[in-house]
Amino acid sequence: MSLEILLALVIGGIAGIAALLHFLGLTAPHRFTDEATAVAAWEREVPELPATKVSLSTDAHAALIAFDGGHGIVWSFGDDTVARILGANQPEVTQTGLRFTFPDFGSSNLDVQLDEKTRAAWLKLLEAQ
Repeated sequence: MSLEILLALVIGGIAGIAALLHFLGLTAPHRFTDEATAVAAWEREVPELPATKVSLSTDAHAALIAFDGGHGIVWSFGDDTVARILGANQPEVTQTGLRFTFPDFGSSNLDVQLDEKTRAAWLKLLEAQ
C-alpha cells in the first residue's frame, strides 16, 4: 500500500471518529444540572473550603461559589470542570456577563454568560466579600 493511500486512510479514520463523537453528543461542554453538581465539582478540586452558597450562571456552564472567607468559581472545561479561588480582583463587566482574570500564569481569562439579573446578583455577592 502506498504512503498516500495509508495517509488518506489514517486522516479519514480520525476525522470519522471525531465526527461520530460529535454527532453522538459526546463533545458537548459540561453543564451543571443543579447547585449540587456545582458543589460536587468545587469540592472535588478544593475540598478544604466547603461551599456555603452557590449561584449558577445563566447558561449553567459556570457557578459562583461562596465559602467562609471568600469566593471561588467553577466552570466547564470541555467535559470536565475547573475551579479557582477568586482573589480581591473584581471581574470586568462585559455585554454578555462577566470576565474573570486570574493571576496564575496557566489560566486564561474566563468569560461567563450572565443575564442582567444574574450579573447584578453575582456582583453583589462578590462585593460582600
